Order: sequence, then C-alpha cells, then structure tokens
Amino acid sequence: MKLFVNSEKNEFVLHINNNNEQENTLQVDNRMYTYDLIALGFGRYSLLLDNHSYTLLQVKKDDLYHVQIDNNHFVLQLEDEHKRKIKELFKKVQTGPEVQIIKAPIPGLVIKINAVEGELVEEGGGLLILEAMKMENLIKASCSCRIKEVMVKEKDSVQLNQPLMKLVKE
Repeated sequence: MKLFVNSEKNEFVLHINNNNEQENTLQVDNRMYTYDLIALGFGRYSLLLDNHSYTLLQVKKDDLYHVQIDNNHFVLQLEDEHKRKIKELFKKVQTGPEVQIIKAPIPGLVIKINAVEGELVEEGGGLLILEAMKMENLIKASCSCRIKEVMVKEKDSVQLNQPLMKLVKE
C-alpha cells in the first residue's frame, strides 16, 4: 500500500508491506524499515521500528491524525493513492479554464477595441485603447489568452474598475 503523508514541515511517501509470509516493511522515501504494530486499545499502540520500541498514541480529528510517539507530537494528513487520484481529478474538473476579467485601471473613454471575441492574443498584445485626460492608454494582455467576451463598445465612457473584457488563459 502507498500512502502520501503531509506533516507540518514536509510531505513524504510511505510504502507499506503487510504480507503475512514475511516481515512487515515500511519505506519512507528511499529508506526501508522493519516494523511491528500492536493495538493496545483506546488509540494506543506499541510500535517496534527497526528493533526500537515506542509507545504511540493516535487521535483522529477531522481529516488529521494527531500522533504522539514517546514525547514527540505530530499532526499528519494521510491519503492513499486512490484518494489522491480522485482529489486531483476533482481539482481539474472544478478549476476548468482560468478566466481573467480586465477592468478599467482609470475612468475614461474607450477609443479603440483591438481584439474581438474568440481571437487569440499573445502576452503583451494590445486589447483596447482607453483615453483619460487627453492621454491614450493601451491596455495589454498580461498573458497569452483567448478573448471570451468584450464587455464595452468604442466610445463608451467607463468608470474605474469597470469590467472591459473577459479572457481565457491559454
């Protein structure tokens, strides 16, 4: 069995072999250990790890395991391979394409729109020109993107932070 363990300081991978025909082994990253674990009841265990004996107390609260080994306290989050894959799949489904809304950095008048819906624009490409106090300001794309929606027209007067365009990051 493979477990991903997140502690307060780092993440490591445990490979656990519980085969009844041979000794129990535990691999932490690239180091192999032999172990035996006996439940004593009420979250207490006797742990024999590489011929050293430890008393282990474990309490599960929410999604975290609070583990005390002798006088050392650890807070751990455990995930098996199956749970990790499901979590990654849901993360991909929920995030989808990244949408960015371009807002007016200053109040002004839209002089020219340089991009149309569906167009692919490279990072630094001009999206539109906004005039404020007789100065023309070119609003540029901060990343390579596709124009999802143009929310203003030429000659529109816009306010500070008014949405101008929706972009989808490529």
